[in-house]
Amino acid sequence: MKKLFTLFILLNYFLQFSFASEVDINKILSEAHLKSKHLKAPAVASLWGGQRRFKIFHNNNGEILSLKSSLLKSGNLNIYISKKPSNKLIIFFPGIFGSIQKGITPHMIGQLEKTQTNLLVLSNFLSTEHISAHPLYGDDPFKTETLILEQALDFSLLQLNNKKLEIHVIAESLGSIVASAWVSEDQKKNKRIKSLTLLWPPFELKHAMKNFDKIVNEHRKANHNCHIINKAWLLTKEMLLKDFPDSLSKSDEICLGSIVLIDGFMGSMKKSWEAHSQTSGNKTSNPESFEDFFKNYRKELWDLLVQNHESIKLTTWLSKIKSDANFPIFLFTSKNDFLNNGLDLEVFKKSGLLSDNEILVFPWGGHSGPVGMTEFTQILMKFSPAYSTTRY
Repeated sequence: MKKLFTLFILLNYFLQFSFASEVDINKILSEAHLKSKHLKAPAVASLWGGQRRFKIFHNNNGEILSLKSSLLKSGNLNIYISKKPSNKLIIFFPGIFGSIQKGITPHMIGQLEKTQTNLLVLSNFLSTEHISAHPLYGDDPFKTETLILEQALDFSLLQLNNKKLEIHVIAESLGSIVASAWVSEDQKKNKRIKSLTLLWPPFELKHAMKNFDKIVNEHRKANHNCHIINKAWLLTKEMLLKDFPDSLSKSDEICLGSIVLIDGFMGSMKKSWEAHSQTSGNKTSNPESFEDFFKNYRKELWDLLVQNHESIKLTTWLSKIKSDANFPIFLFTSKNDFLNNGLDLEVFKKSGLLSDNEILVFPWGGHSGPVGMTEFTQILMKFSPAYSTTRY
């Protein structure tokens, strides 16, 4: 399977479209909606976006530096810093398992660097790097994580030799919860962060965990007839040689969905578990579900999930941030993001935390699929307050 992915990614690298210039955002969104009719299966849409972002070769022009912190058992954590002649600093938080050096994060780094702002990127707190660094959580994991982020920001401002940069946060998926907690804390103390942009956030972590295990199990049960040759053929025919797939049967959808869910997410989960085992000495067998992972990973986090604690709900942090009604937030999501299945988006919108002009809901895309659009950086720059705070 690794050889298959390597070949596919190499081909994909040479066939990617170039960074678009001036574009009509409404036209892009409309055309994508029409062309995406065969991406109705949320897992397929997630794969579509992920494979367009996954690269072996990239031209990121920043550097990886080591942050020293007494809040980490290892004493240090790698972070990514890119310097530009700009008065802004964008801080990006990748999604679950996201590493600054591999996977889909380097592609996002490249796209954000094209916006010509200074950039700070930290690995997701469930990445192998972050797990190996072993944060010293104590009773409050989120407090520890936010303190680490404060240290990372202070260190980055020193490296950039500019303590007066305008700071904006962009976070994807699981990174959204930690980012929102940090922005909430910053608003109480330093007020250094000027905006928050959330890409496909899970609204409630416990709910997202159960939804993820459910969709993985559904694909496991139906996936027994999907062989590696089928996967290779479908990936090439429907994902590589076309902008959008146009002829998927139900079995094709299951087969493609299993690639992102089982080979992708579950494979990354096992790598993170191996990092945890090496760091902690916990020799429990590889988890077969996200619930197994959290149950055996860090008791501090598992206790929050068992309690369905307020700290693992996005609305908790947004309500605190929005105590300042003028603080700019923008949220991207999809109607069929499987992490939020069973949670009514309209109820979330009616909570009053975000207005209609602070949310862009894609009618397709599953979990983060539209981020793989060639023009997504232009869409981000159009709507994110990180690039245009004047609307607020």
